[in-house]
Amino acid sequence: MILTILGGVGLFLLGMTLLTDGLKNLGGETLKKALSTFTGGTLRGILTGAGLTALVQASSATSIATIGFVSAGLITLKQGITIIFGANLGTTSTGWMVSLLGLKYSIASLAMPMVGVGAVMRLFSNDRVQAMGTMFAGFSLIFIGIDVLQTGLGSFSEAVNPSQFPDNTIWGRFLLLLIGIVMTVVLQSSSVAVAMTMTALHAGSINLDQAAAMVIGQNVGTTITTSFAAIGATIPAKRTALAHIMFNLITGALAFIILPFFTKSVLWVNHLFDLDEPALLLASFHTGFNVLGVIVLVPFLSSFTKLISTVIKDDSIRLTRHLDQAVGTVPAVGLESARLTVVDIFHGISGEMMQLVAEENGINKKEILQEQERFHVALEETRVFLSKVKLGAGTQSDNERYVAVLHAIDHLDSVIDDLAKTDHIKGLKTNPHLNYLLDETRAQFPDLLCWLETAQPKTYRLELEKFAQKTAKYRKEHRLTLLELTAKGELSPDEVQDMIETLRWIDGIWYHFWRAVFHLETQGNIKI
Repeated sequence: MILTILGGVGLFLLGMTLLTDGLKNLGGETLKKALSTFTGGTLRGILTGAGLTALVQASSATSIATIGFVSAGLITLKQGITIIFGANLGTTSTGWMVSLLGLKYSIASLAMPMVGVGAVMRLFSNDRVQAMGTMFAGFSLIFIGIDVLQTGLGSFSEAVNPSQFPDNTIWGRFLLLLIGIVMTVVLQSSSVAVAMTMTALHAGSINLDQAAAMVIGQNVGTTITTSFAAIGATIPAKRTALAHIMFNLITGALAFIILPFFTKSVLWVNHLFDLDEPALLLASFHTGFNVLGVIVLVPFLSSFTKLISTVIKDDSIRLTRHLDQAVGTVPAVGLESARLTVVDIFHGISGEMMQLVAEENGINKKEILQEQERFHVALEETRVFLSKVKLGAGTQSDNERYVAVLHAIDHLDSVIDDLAKTDHIKGLKTNPHLNYLLDETRAQFPDLLCWLETAQPKTYRLELEKFAQKTAKYRKEHRLTLLELTAKGELSPDEVQDMIETLRWIDGIWYHFWRAVFHLETQGNIKI
């Protein structure tokens, strides 16, 4: 009996994992687009979170993606919290699937050949077909697991009856709630724990009151996993995790309070409609108290967000503050976090360069070297982060964006190395033959900084390209002029060589700036 129950749990858990993996590969682009086009609106955020979680059958995928978007600055914490609210609603869809299909109809015999079909599809080379095969096999295993669970828990109900569980008192309900928490922590999935509870209810091992108390605990139990995931994470990740924990705790408290009223309501509904579907009623309760939590918290959303920001303060000014290893499991989110981190580093480099050309007094070489090291370290951290982003099946656009970010990093590395060559700055300022280029350089920085702060005006890339080409043309033409002045004896060969090196230096900087903008802008296709 115990081995059968364990086997059923294992099959269900394996089915959920395969179904989630398959749907994430098939719907990864949908996940990215749905979250990236989220522009605000509390209701829209909740519906986005609920819909995506129901799609991929894993609130963790939606939560990780949301953390990544908040961390990358694509959406605000407040918007991210609404998506987390929706994800909690979406995760209750598993209970409906189990109660409407897995328990009401025996489809295990139909599911068996679907596992075979899914396994054969996984042998194909086409990534999309493989993902569909994984999805079919996972979906089928869920119902086979439910069937095995019913068999095991059917035998369990003969040895155990509801009277052996804690009774329907406040203390008894609290003990059942703790049992539900433990089940979620052990199984590492609230969906599997809820499915097991529904199957036990269907088999008669527990009654509806006991099952409802356990489901409350299972809903709260997901916060344990979230808490562990937030250890050592970034500030946005910790804030989002805290929002998830607080929502589940508040929702669980409300559900625990209304539990006695739920029992009376069930008796009334059963009498009125002559129903005998305890698992369906349990699924309704699970969704209902999550909806109640949303209804209670949404009017206080701004205060809720402010409270979380107050509890977890963000004093970080690190250039790599957007990077969180957790979001690397969702390639589109990880890549966008890396891209915006490079934009931040680019902004710092440009500001430093602008300060150098504007500085009228002496240049502090030590400070420049310190900044140079800081930028190099930040770019290296971004490279390491990118190396851990896992690109899945059917991600050609993600591959292109991955390469584009690496290109931008390479170009900025070259600019950082040039920052320390301050003698060329002096040459631009003091040599009358180069003053024109200095004025042109100073005029470019406001537009560059504007683009780095907004990353919106697409025309700027073309303007920068024209300026970079103009600088290259000026270098070639002025080099010839300088050499002619040497021949006439108006300038010494050493003076001309220094000026030519300065021309190459400023030409190289604007070339690298242009190419970095090109790669960051053309691949920055996530918009909010």
